[in-house]
Amino acid sequence: MQPFLQWLAANNYLLIFIVVLGAVLLGKVTVKGFGLGMVASAILVGASLSAAAAAMGVRMDIDGSTRSIFYYLFIYGVGLRVGPSLIHSFSGDGLKFTALAVLCSLLGLACAVGFTRLWELPAGSAGGILAGSMTMSAALGSAEEAVRQGAFPIPKGQRLEDVVNMIALSYGLTYIWGTVGIVLVCKYLPKWWGIDVRAEARKYEEQFGVANVDDAGLTGWRPLAVRAYRLTNDTLTGWTVQQFVRKYPQYKVLNVLRVEPARRAPVTASSPVVALEDPAVMLAAAGVASTTRLHDTDSHAGPRAKRGVLPDTLYTKLGAADDLALRQGDVVTLGGRLDQLTQNMGLIGPEVADESALNVPIDQAEILVTNRTLEGKELVELRNEDFVGQVALHHIERGGVPIPMGLHTKIERFDVFFVGGMKSGVARLAKMLGRVARPSTSTDLMTLSAGMILGLAIGSISFPLAGASLGLGNAGGLLVAGVVVSSVVSRLRFFGSTPNAARNFVEELGLVVFIAIVGINAGASLATQLSADLAMKILVAGFVTCLLPPILVWAIGLHVMKINPAILVGGVAGARSHPGPAREAARATGSSVPWIGFPVGYAASAILLTVLGYVAMVFSK
Repeated sequence: MQPFLQWLAANNYLLIFIVVLGAVLLGKVTVKGFGLGMVASAILVGASLSAAAAAMGVRMDIDGSTRSIFYYLFIYGVGLRVGPSLIHSFSGDGLKFTALAVLCSLLGLACAVGFTRLWELPAGSAGGILAGSMTMSAALGSAEEAVRQGAFPIPKGQRLEDVVNMIALSYGLTYIWGTVGIVLVCKYLPKWWGIDVRAEARKYEEQFGVANVDDAGLTGWRPLAVRAYRLTNDTLTGWTVQQFVRKYPQYKVLNVLRVEPARRAPVTASSPVVALEDPAVMLAAAGVASTTRLHDTDSHAGPRAKRGVLPDTLYTKLGAADDLALRQGDVVTLGGRLDQLTQNMGLIGPEVADESALNVPIDQAEILVTNRTLEGKELVELRNEDFVGQVALHHIERGGVPIPMGLHTKIERFDVFFVGGMKSGVARLAKMLGRVARPSTSTDLMTLSAGMILGLAIGSISFPLAGASLGLGNAGGLLVAGVVVSSVVSRLRFFGSTPNAARNFVEELGLVVFIAIVGINAGASLATQLSADLAMKILVAGFVTCLLPPILVWAIGLHVMKINPAILVGGVAGARSHPGPAREAARATGSSVPWIGFPVGYAASAILLTVLGYVAMVFSK
């Protein structure tokens, strides 16, 4: 075993990713729905492996440069994640969730510093307890920054590595309970208060028209449909398209196909001349309409006719101009909601299922709301616009986070509408709302690089204060840069594309590798620095720091701010910087309502706790 550990110690990068692999596998293990997760598993696997190696005389240590680069990637990813939500934390209901996040973070700081001073815990404990019990790993790095920048003086007889390792050990001991504890708190708090969260979620859905969200990602339901019918109804013969739409506004005429009139002269290779006296054919020759041939070896064949396929002849696509008059035998292509198209069966005539008739351009787009006149309007107010029935709204993102939507969801500037439907309808909706940004899966590495450069430049700025040099440091600078870049990109949508998958990869890889390295470096001193008595004190401090702030935040949000309990669960989860409780609440209630309170609180707490990791070290000395 010792030779193998020596080989790992000599191959640092191999060691790192073995720990990462072990963390991922251990993080997937759950008992009755609860598990450690990747982050807690990373520090546990790394520290255990390093401690076992130290017991055999093998020292495992990863250099600071490697740890720093992964931490910087993680902290920049945090900035990208929370930046878009910050703008909403200073207006409307966002102020309530911001206030709860600030209160929760400050209570956590007071608990961590208070226990450290009360029990005279070793240097570094305060930063680790705060980061672990509040499940904000970014605070771990800022606590280390306080030590490295000299804001926290290293006690006599100790080394920098001793303080940094104590931060890591305190973090590891408290993070596990911090993860499980907040889920349990949010799960049982409503029951302790005698509140039925499921009923409260349903009440909110009914009041604001928010549709329930299924767990299933795929469904056979499609709200929009395109169908084609052959006109056989004498009543509609001679009607213009405009008359039809006025009578039946739930439908949209997308196209009209008409049998092409007989030609005066045959079309041959040597004489490709077509008589253009018929207005419809002249329109086609001008490029407005097109001609298509629908083939069939036997135009009167029974099976083909029964399938509703058009006979073998030439049809002209006339478009759908308002003054176009309908004739017997025309094929009318309609678009609209599926439920409305299945009503009034036989209104026009028999349905035809033909590729040419149903070949209507479909589009999808992300539309950025820039029109000031729409600010504060509800979605239901758009129901009479001409694009209704042609466009399906998949979801709305606000500040980079999807929001539950219903008929009474109010539009805000810089919302992003994710839509799909008829190309003409998407274009009209985009013209009304603002600007179109096509979806992209590519990552703009230029913007990513520029953001990292900006963050490191900001971090290099320092100011003299009380004989010392004070600045944000690289971590703080990158956090600010991530917030700035993501806020700008979420509002312009035309540059700096960083898809969610790419951002999540940068953030998760940076975090897990950083925590794995922290665990490896701390494991060697685990036995010498951590006694049973000290471990118990840190665990108790973490237990109280984890539970007390969210319970108080819940009580204030419910009784003082009068927030709907289903939304408040998500707000408490956001204030405690952990998405797990919001996810569990959404599953338990069968509703997306708990997610309403999460984004703003998470954005505020992520920024604040990152800063407070530094502050905790300063106040604990």
